[in-house]
Amino acid sequence: MITVTEAAAERIRAALAASDDPELALRAAARRGDDGSIEYAIGLDERRERDTEIACGDITLLVSPPSLELVADLVIDFGEVEPGQSAFLFYRAADLPGAAPTGCGCGKGGCT
Repeated sequence: MITVTEAAAERIRAALAASDDPELALRAAARRGDDGSIEYAIGLDERRERDTEIACGDITLLVSPPSLELVADLVIDFGEVEPGQSAFLFYRAADLPGAAPTGCGCGKGGCT
């Protein structure tokens, strides 16, 4: 399950609306570093043959096979990282204190 918070969903919708290509969707990617940590990234991209498409409300997430296991349980948020500086934030739902997202739909829990 992937969770997209409402704050992140708003920013994603704005980026999709500003795009000149209506075929673009949001790609979520991940890779494991040499130290075992996971690095996440998102961006607008075209669909590829082997992608898994994950519907999250009105947002479609594209995930390639190598990233699929790594993005399981991912939370995509958007918030202030420093005063005056906002960014997309990535974390695992299991890492949240006492949190287990429920439901489905962006901003209301997970997307499967």
